[in-house]
Amino acid sequence: MLDKFKKERESGKLREWLSGIISGAPVWNVFASRSQWLCPFCGQVGAAILARTELVDKALAHLCDKCPVFHTGVREPRFSKDQLDQKALFLEVKNQIVANPAWQQRNVQGHWYCPYCVRESEVQIPLDGKINLEVVDKMYKHVESCFAFDHGRGGQKTLAELQRAIGAADAVTKMVILVKQRIAQSPVWRVKDPKGFWICPYCRQVMLSISASSQMVLTQTAPAQIAAHLVNHCLAYRAKKEPAANELELEAIFRPAAPTPPPGVLPPVDTNAQTRIITDQMIKSMQKELAAVKANQQVDVDTRRGLAEAAKRQMQMLPDLPKLPGFDFHVTYKPMSHVAGDFYDFPRVTEDSIGILIGDVAGHGIEAGMVMALVKKVISIHSKGKVSPKAALVAANLDIYPDLDRQTFATVCYCVLNQTTKELAITRAGHNPIYIFNPARSPNLLSLEPKGMPVGVDKGMRFEAMLEEIVVQLQAGDMVLIYTDGIPETTNPKGEEFGFERVQQQLAQYGAVDPKVLLTMLDLAVNEFRGAQRAVEDDITVIGIKVK
Repeated sequence: MLDKFKKERESGKLREWLSGIISGAPVWNVFASRSQWLCPFCGQVGAAILARTELVDKALAHLCDKCPVFHTGVREPRFSKDQLDQKALFLEVKNQIVANPAWQQRNVQGHWYCPYCVRESEVQIPLDGKINLEVVDKMYKHVESCFAFDHGRGGQKTLAELQRAIGAADAVTKMVILVKQRIAQSPVWRVKDPKGFWICPYCRQVMLSISASSQMVLTQTAPAQIAAHLVNHCLAYRAKKEPAANELELEAIFRPAAPTPPPGVLPPVDTNAQTRIITDQMIKSMQKELAAVKANQQVDVDTRRGLAEAAKRQMQMLPDLPKLPGFDFHVTYKPMSHVAGDFYDFPRVTEDSIGILIGDVAGHGIEAGMVMALVKKVISIHSKGKVSPKAALVAANLDIYPDLDRQTFATVCYCVLNQTTKELAITRAGHNPIYIFNPARSPNLLSLEPKGMPVGVDKGMRFEAMLEEIVVQLQAGDMVLIYTDGIPETTNPKGEEFGFERVQQQLAQYGAVDPKVLLTMLDLAVNEFRGAQRAVEDDITVIGIKVK
């Protein structure tokens, strides 16, 4: 074997063979850190290659002089491109950890911070800073699944950016300990408004994002939120202003002020008899107020319990994601409050077809939730056997209209997907545009806007006349994005809307990967645009569908 191998090398046959396969086979073109070529036979770094013109000669030298697998006479690679890509990523992580300080950053608790997603990971870096192969392997596994790494397409953050993020997070972590101590020691840190929201003793503001409704919530959940408020947002705390002296000062924020006597009216003479009368009146008044507060508290408790139960049932009614050969589905569903007005469903239409339903009921709260349940159920019932989404919506609108007042309606997008032919029939009853992105299409982004009016606005004739149905032939690589207006209508502190253009930008950037990544990145972009401490203004529902 060695004699034959030597003759082939000397005659140039090996070089000719290698030149013929190396340019057209991706498995021969896998590099770690851009210059370390990986051999598809042994899976190890075969050579350091600075220019691709060196590849044939250096690969041949490795195969002939060093590769133990090639020396056995094997002429088919033992490793696939995917396997080599994984090895390349592991080597890159290892190299970066050694050479790049941004890969060595840990927080005060010893957790490693990923330089892509800039988040605390579960990987622990030892106090001495020495990183062994076990830690490297854990880092590699994190990066491999990191949404911000994006299979090598993401960008690393700088050392300064990481240190700023870690510094801010560490400040919050340290503040949590201090907040817990203050909550336990001082009543001023336990003050809440009648609805159970915590009141900051520094800025004297009711924090609608921080619940202090029970002792358990106040001591377990609230401290981290309070710490984040103080460190990142409370201007009074940053300015080192003094906190409220006592709880009465904070309670005065929501307690009605005493009536001011009319001009010229003098207070009563403070005799003993008058004092007793006034005292008795005050006691009786306070007893009435206390009884009213207890009654209101019970109503609030009952209401919260009812809302919590309604929210629980609503979440239990959410459908499972379809599992169709050739398609990948993912959904983001984020109610603004306990009970959502957004809905989605995937009703089975025929053996070969499935419905894709998404909608948004005008308004919020329990009423919107009840209307949502009605609209969703009726449309799903009428979808059975109807491959035309227009026919299903027309029939459903006839049943829905009598049960709604003229101020209540629902925007709906309803599509029917034939999983065999990959045809997507689309109707849009007053809903947002439907997007289809595919780098292989020209143009690569389609904005589909068939005509239609919301469900429940018209009795039937005008609704049917305005409703338009279009059919799109899907192809491999298509990413279909359907969403409610909670995405484009999200506003930032300046009052600007997120808008359709930013939705399209996220789709263009992440639409070539799987829908879970796209929806995750879109959600992060919306949250960052809104601002971490600003309340969500509307329900958010997004459906992403990737055609394989």
